[in-house]
Amino acid sequence: DSLAMKQVHKPNARPLAASARDIRSLERRNIFGVGRLLLEAKESCEHGDWLTWFKTSAFSFKAATAERYMSVAGLAAKFRTVRNLKLHPVTLYRLPAIHRDSHAVFPDLLDALAKASAKRILTVPEANAIIAEVVPPLPSPPDDAPSVVPDDGESMPADLVKALAIVAQH
Repeated sequence: DSLAMKQVHKPNARPLAASARDIRSLERRNIFGVGRLLLEAKESCEHGDWLTWFKTSAFSFKAATAERYMSVAGLAAKFRTVRNLKLHPVTLYRLPAIHRDSHAVFPDLLDALAKASAKRILTVPEANAIIAEVVPPLPSPPDDAPSVVPDDGESMPADLVKALAIVAQH
């Protein structure tokens, strides 16, 4: 039996099969709802079982997308404004990292994005311009910083490469 079909979850937690059914019904229509349900399922799983449950539940999106959904939903739980922003999903996915890296200016960024998106959905370039205006840039790695390439040969996000280069300096 697959983990998704078993009722293997913490006592008093919602059955994982019910979580999977609800996630499938919301897929790609509601980032916040899917993210919240994924967080709920992850909390219901025993330690180390979530990824196995996710993989056996046959969702139409990858685990990396699930992580983005959960990050956005977690941020929306902390900042109600996030749910009301009229932003492209690409911009929503950036917000958790911006919150982590630029915590002090994050409320100002939410205010600026809320004002700009009050009447219409912002395009990615419009949102990027607001982000660039409000959020200070991360320090650039030195020219002699080591190159970082994962073992699987795929490229890493630029902000992760910069962060690793900064850590390597110290």
